[in-house]
Formats: sequence, C-alpha cells, structure tokens
Amino acid sequence: MQVSDLAAVAVNVGPGSFTGLRASIAFASGLATGAGLPLIPVTTAEALAFALPAPHPPLWCALDARQGRIFLHQGGAPADWTIALLADPPEPPGPVALTGDGAAALAAALGLPETTVTSARLPHAEGVGRAGIARAAGELGPLAGLPLYIDPPRALLPRGGLRPPPANPPPAPR
Repeated sequence: MQVSDLAAVAVNVGPGSFTGLRASIAFASGLATGAGLPLIPVTTAEALAFALPAPHPPLWCALDARQGRIFLHQGGAPADWTIALLADPPEPPGPVALTGDGAAALAAALGLPETTVTSARLPHAEGVGRAGIARAAGELGPLAGLPLYIDPPRALLPRGGLRPPPANPPPAPR
C-alpha cells in the first residue's frame, strides 16, 4: 500500500492516556497534512463499537479510570462521557452490552451476568478505521480532531508557579 492509496487518515482521539493521545494525534495530523488527506477523528467508544458484530444491545463503554472509577459512555454525543464510581454505578435502563477495559468491573458492580460483557477491551486499528469510514460517510456526526480528556490534568506546578528565568542568561547566539 502507498500513501496515494489512502483516502483519509483516521485517529483515535480518546479518552486515553495524555501522552498516547498527543503523540498519535500529532502523527496522524502530520501524515494527513503531508499527504493532503482529511483527518477523521474517532472516539474510543466509537472504535470499540465498530469492532463488534452487529446487531448488539445498546452499548456502554467503560474504561478503567483507576481508584474505583470508570469513564463511562452510555451513548449519545461522542463527548458525552461521565465519571462513575464502581461503588455506586448507574443502573442501565434495560439490557446493555458492556465494552472497554472497565466492562468486567462495571458488570460485577452492577451484578450483571458476564454474558453482557463484550470481548473488546481496547480500541484497535480495525475499529478506528471502520468508525472513520462511517464518520466520513456522514453516518456519525462531526468531531474535532482534539484529544478527548475526561479527568483534569494531574500535573501541578510548584507553589511558586513556573521556574524563574536564570539570573545570568546565556549570551544570545550570533
């Protein structure tokens, strides 16, 4: 396959790890720009949903957020994610299928049988590609090619703010 064989570049915009999302979106953006192709953003929930055989019951995507929490997408707009506590999970309105690396923990917290948990844990290229094709065809609504974060950043600045400039700055290059 050559770049000229491509029609677009699909990329997973999250939720996911800070560094992983930044690196993959930057790479995909550079590839798309360099090849003159559109960039098609896809969420983790969309990639997992498109990796599953259809039809399936309504799909909840549960991602392990650690510390007894999950990032939960219960359908709706691509950015409609919530943080749910496994100690007090939301009750589904009816039968649902659970996907994502937090699906088994959510099923256990809800007391649902294991059969409601899909085998899809993390998004793979095939699901990203299928969801990208659906978005390009207009089957999915528009989505910005920006990282989708659920938690606020955990990196904090020291109490004094940013590091002060050096007292004796080096001479400017000539």
